[in-house]
Amino acid sequence: MDLSRHDLASRDDDSDYGLLKQFSEVYTRADLAVGHNAIRFDKGVIRSRLIKHKLPDIYPVVVDDTYISALPIAFTSHRLDYISQYLNLGQKTNHPYKLWVDVMRGSKKALEDTIAYCKQDVILLERVYNALLPYIKTNLNRAVFAENNQLCPGCGQATLVKDSIRMTANLGKRRRWRCKNCGRSVTTGINLLQNVKEYPR
Repeated sequence: MDLSRHDLASRDDDSDYGLLKQFSEVYTRADLAVGHNAIRFDKGVIRSRLIKHKLPDIYPVVVDDTYISALPIAFTSHRLDYISQYLNLGQKTNHPYKLWVDVMRGSKKALEDTIAYCKQDVILLERVYNALLPYIKTNLNRAVFAENNQLCPGCGQATLVKDSIRMTANLGKRRRWRCKNCGRSVTTGINLLQNVKEYPR
C-alpha cells in the first residue's frame, strides 16, 4: 500500500490499487480460498474496491469460510480469536484502533505492527481451519486432483478405511468410511476403495 497517496481527510483514495492487482492475480490461481467471514465481508469489500478502480472482477474461486462453517457448532462466540483460544491454538495480536489511524498518518512503526497483526491472523486461520476440517463440510473435493478414486475428499489422502453401513430410503445400502488422516466421515453410494456400487439399483 502506498501511504504517500493516502489523504486522511478524503472520503476515499486509490492507495490500494497495486495491492488489489497483486491480490487478484494470486487469488485467481487458487483452487480453494479459506477465510473467516470472508464471504459476507472480505470478498464484498474487495469487489467494491475493484469496481472503484475499474479492475476486473475476481475469478469465482471455491471458498471455505470458517465463520459460516462454525455457526452450526455451539461455540460461545464465533469470532476467530475466541475459537482459536477455545481450541488452544493461540490468540490474535493486540491491535488497538489507534494503530489504524497511525498507519493512515504515515507511521512506519504502526504499519509494521499492523503487518504482524495480519500475519498472526493468517496463522490462526490456518490452525482453526485444520482443526475444524474433520467436523465441517468443505466445498472442495480434494479427491478430484488424483487420477484414482481412493482418496479422502476432505484431505486428499489415501487413508480411507471401512467404518459402517448406512441404510437410506432412496439409495439403499451405502458404505460409510472414516479417514485415518483427518478423521472425516464419508458416506457414499460408491465403494471408494474398489469402485464397486454398494447399493442395489
